Amino acid sequence: MISRSERVATSLTYIVVIDLCVLCVSVVPSTRSRVASALRPPAGLYLRIHFAHQT
Repeated sequence: MISRSERVATSLTYIVVIDLCVLCVSVVPSTRSRVASALRPPAGLYLRIHFAHQT
């Protein structure tokens, strides 16, 4: 049986991962904006940041 503290820790972990994923998505600007397209980092950099935060 999973203790209450373990459940809370697991829930918080999921919340943090979701928040970091949202942050990663928001860091990569929309391709619809010309300025944002010029400022967008390479896709490989985005993927490295995204997966680094998930582990």
